[in-house]
Amino acid sequence: MTPVPDSFDSAYAAPLFCLGISAYKAVKASRLAIGKTVGIFGIGGVGHLAIQIAKIHGARAVATSRARKRIDLSKN
Repeated sequence: MTPVPDSFDSAYAAPLFCLGISAYKAVKASRLAIGKTVGIFGIGGVGHLAIQIAKIHGARAVATSRARKRIDLSKN
């Protein structure tokens, strides 16, 4: 069990568990390092979190998707 602080809304915390753990594990397995480039294929539920996790750790995220709107989303 992972406690969620009272100050953090459960609705915002929920995606961090299943999808967040999947994204974190994948990015972490790439031996993330500051300045390293990580390729992310698919900017969906897991992919957009992987981009954020990579950036938080100082890596450069290069992502691809078949949908133009998701590519645009990944640039934010």
